[in-house]
Amino acid sequence: AIKYFGHFQNPDTFVVDIYLLSAVDFAMRIGRCVNDDLLNELMQDTRCQLWDIGVLADNGQEPVNIGTFAFCFFDFLTEYCSLCLQTSLFHFIIGGQLVKTLVCQLAADVVLIQPLEDHIQFCDTLLTLRQQLALFGKTFIAFLYIHIHDHLNETVFMASGEGHDPFAITKYERTHHSSDVKDNFDALEGKEVSVAGRLMSKRIMGKASFCHVQDLKGTIQVYVARDNVGEDEYRSFKRLDIGDIVGVKGFVFTTKMGEISVHAHSVTLLSKSLQILPEKYHGLTNTDTRYRQRYVDLIMNEDVKKTFVMRSKIISCIRRYLDDLGFLEVETPMLVANAGGAAARPFETHYNALDEDVKLRISLELYLKRLIVGGLERVFEIGRVFRNEGVDTRHNPEFTLMELYQAYTDYNGMMELTESMFRYLAEKVCGKTLISYQGTEIDLGKPFRRLSMTDAIKEECGVDFNTVKTLEEARALADQHKVPYEAHHKIGDIENGFFETFCEEKMIQPTFIMDHPVEISPLTKKKPSDPTKVERFELYIYGREMCNAYSELNDPIDQRERFKAQDA
Repeated sequence: AIKYFGHFQNPDTFVVDIYLLSAVDFAMRIGRCVNDDLLNELMQDTRCQLWDIGVLADNGQEPVNIGTFAFCFFDFLTEYCSLCLQTSLFHFIIGGQLVKTLVCQLAADVVLIQPLEDHIQFCDTLLTLRQQLALFGKTFIAFLYIHIHDHLNETVFMASGEGHDPFAITKYERTHHSSDVKDNFDALEGKEVSVAGRLMSKRIMGKASFCHVQDLKGTIQVYVARDNVGEDEYRSFKRLDIGDIVGVKGFVFTTKMGEISVHAHSVTLLSKSLQILPEKYHGLTNTDTRYRQRYVDLIMNEDVKKTFVMRSKIISCIRRYLDDLGFLEVETPMLVANAGGAAARPFETHYNALDEDVKLRISLELYLKRLIVGGLERVFEIGRVFRNEGVDTRHNPEFTLMELYQAYTDYNGMMELTESMFRYLAEKVCGKTLISYQGTEIDLGKPFRRLSMTDAIKEECGVDFNTVKTLEEARALADQHKVPYEAHHKIGDIENGFFETFCEEKMIQPTFIMDHPVEISPLTKKKPSDPTKVERFELYIYGREMCNAYSELNDPIDQRERFKAQDA
């Protein structure tokens, strides 16, 4: 269901600023299912055809009497929804002259006529009613909310029709989150608490009702009774929309069903929700919408919110862990003349002050190495990098990267640091080293397995690259096992292709893959015992690469020769 905010204006006829309810939400309000019978019933009603009125006179039609239209339309709505439709406000200007502002409070059967000044005008970009109906058809069948303002001040009329400004409250004193109340029930039972959050459900049951309020740490049930909050406040509560931000004060108790709840003596509307949330049963499932509208994803999917919170804790713990080891956190330039340190296409921009074209960094590497040269023996950076390449749910052109550099150690020392850090993070963030991911148990408490790339390939498909001496042999093995390769690929490239094809996805438990071929590691020191391999490792967990590290190549002659070999 969609609640759509429309602005309509024609200076020669009238000005209206309204919110619309879709047929789905309207049907929910009158307690009926949305089906063909209901839609046909609504659309065949002659009074519902008033959507086609020519009030805008955009095609030469005569404007209709707005007051007659409003009353006729409300008669139609009243017939379907009795007392459950919320109050609506209409603001009309006919022929540039103010006629009247009509506030209809159906629940109390009150009609209030309130004159306003002629200078009231709507400043926002206004769209025609006919354009909106062309986009959405005739499924909008109820007005809900009006926002009017003038040059001097702004007046917001809530759906309750009481003239309260739902956006005036800035500060609200909250004593507990939802989980605090539940976790400390024995100490809080019968005591006063104040909670605040988003209204996620509401069950109206005569003189008493239940609702659920969601905050950062979870959801808690609230019991609202007319005798406790007062008749006026209870009426206002019944008119709240799902998605509104509310503050609740009351005492803690358990219901007959045993659910820990707050017995409210005050419910305050803190901010009005202008959009209808996805319906609760199916939630927000569209992947594209979830990634583009993360705020809605956070509201509807509790696991996503937990992931965001856990990510923040992980980054904080990384900083704390490295700080305890004597590492210095630094910041390095994002705008660079030469985007190096990785193989990726950079974004380009222009530096106006210097009149120079520059690139956004694709890695953190080069400046961190310069700091090591300068004498800062242990440095790290957690920062954004930008790669102008593909996009999917696991790859974003801008992402956060953490790189650290340490003097006077090798890749064995870095493996020990990495393993210890992952174990530390699991203990601090998850409270245990045996964690579950996608239904699979991952044990970060045991020593991580260490396996050379050659041994991993031999283990999975029986091919031993220690015995492959020529490029022709490597290509023949690739053809035999249907491993793709390119004409310029060498033995090391083909060996890496075998690993990616047969091994990578099977590295479920934490595994260090070590000793990569020299051809795919141009910045890494060779192993003294085998110059065809380098001192490099990658950590794999759940079939995914977690990190990549190596003993830095500091021999300038060897470095130049490798760059020449790459260009050849």
